[in-house]
Amino acid sequence: MTVNYVVEMAKLGELKGIAVANKDESILSYLNLGMIELYKRFQLATSEVVLTMGKDGTEVGEDYTKISDTIYKLPSNCMSITAAYDEIEKDEVGVIDNVIPINDESNPLSIMMVGYNTIQIPIATAGAHISIIYQANPTVVTIADYNGDVELELPSTLLEALLMYIGYRAHGVVKGKDSADTASHRKEFEASCGRANLLGLVVTEDYTSKDVSKKGFI
Repeated sequence: MTVNYVVEMAKLGELKGIAVANKDESILSYLNLGMIELYKRFQLATSEVVLTMGKDGTEVGEDYTKISDTIYKLPSNCMSITAAYDEIEKDEVGVIDNVIPINDESNPLSIMMVGYNTIQIPIATAGAHISIIYQANPTVVTIADYNGDVELELPSTLLEALLMYIGYRAHGVVKGKDSADTASHRKEFEASCGRANLLGLVVTEDYTSKDVSKKGFI
């Protein structure tokens, strides 16, 4: 479904009869907020960045920033880290578990979040590689996307929830409007999300690189 389709659906439904229905940029702002809310609740986009210890991302073609030898800033679209992996090692028994713990204060090897998209790596060997898997933010929708034939990065099973969220935001800014309409749309949004989750209608993205040629991560 395209951005234009979703906006037109909102105009014919949740926004019908209120002034904001004629303000495309306002509708898109509510749509973007709704997308963020849905991406927070459902893991709809996952990405990976490979850190090379001691080097800035610009040096190795990756989207991250080296703050210091132990602190690294992840891509701006990082919502939260879901996993971290060290390079694979092998011994006579087989593959050693290369999962790195996150925010585990009892583990001296744990990666710690020191900002919403900034991490501290306690033991960083120069030249070593660490794979960070993270839940990504949605792409911001613009007026150009609305005017063009651009697909919205959202499964159709969450369309109802998104429309309810747009309605919730739009009715909330109408002066003199009964707050019951705002509360009703918020309630319907929550209910729609709950149904989607209960019925298993949303397949979350679970991305882990299996290309062993890419620095040996699983």
